[in-house]
Amino acid sequence: MLAYGSNYSRSILKIVYENQLTETIFPRYQMFFVEVWDVAMLLGFDSLHFARIDYQDRAKRKEDKSLEVIWCGSKTFGSSSQIFTNAFPRHYSAPNGFNFELNDYSTPVQDNPLLYDYNVEQRVNDFIDAAMIQANITLTNHIMWTMGDDFQYQYAESWFKQMDKLIHYVNKDGRVNALYSTPSIYADAKNAANVSWSLKSDDYFPYADSANAYWTGYYTSRPALKRYIRLLSGYYLVCHHICIFLSIFVEDGDAATYNCEGDGPFLQN
Repeated sequence: MLAYGSNYSRSILKIVYENQLTETIFPRYQMFFVEVWDVAMLLGFDSLHFARIDYQDRAKRKEDKSLEVIWCGSKTFGSSSQIFTNAFPRHYSAPNGFNFELNDYSTPVQDNPLLYDYNVEQRVNDFIDAAMIQANITLTNHIMWTMGDDFQYQYAESWFKQMDKLIHYVNKDGRVNALYSTPSIYADAKNAANVSWSLKSDDYFPYADSANAYWTGYYTSRPALKRYIRLLSGYYLVCHHICIFLSIFVEDGDAATYNCEGDGPFLQN
């Protein structure tokens, strides 16, 4: 959840790729609904990408291919506030069988033909099968895979080694095209397609991730405490920056605020 200081930052995040492509994107996996739209619209972002919508809503949107929509979250701002919005077809994690964390059981690509478990053809077929499953619930021929999850990439090589192999052999197969990409490139490809997107004008709340598991208390429980946390988070950031400056001259100068770093988000959750 985004913890604000005293006010929104009015600067627009600009991400530059190879000094050629500049886009404004807003991938927020743990923020929720109108809060997401409000921040993104005020900061001038072009697209939203997130995972958390109600499990029943997600199932319906998979059926009618409306996980991706144009979201107009306010009648006041009208058409100027419309943002391309991408709700992931599952959690913000890799498809089943393609999680390459060290403690995961996904089958690695074994591309040495001398190995007894050489499996390039099988893993390419697995990749294409997973891609087609998602393509069947998505408009256009572009799909996004979010490769990772919470607390992962502790050993990034285990991920990139396997992804490099998959991209190479899948493209060599030729049935689909795989590449490393970004949310902004993905949004550009979607917007360039000749597709009429559904318009969404209401919120994604209420949110449940399973039967009888609603998250409505995420905001409404302990409102005074959460308001207090948000007001004081601005003071905390100022103190934190001062302590970082002091650490140049004093050993462990930032220790005073270190223990508070995770307390605010923890209390809000």
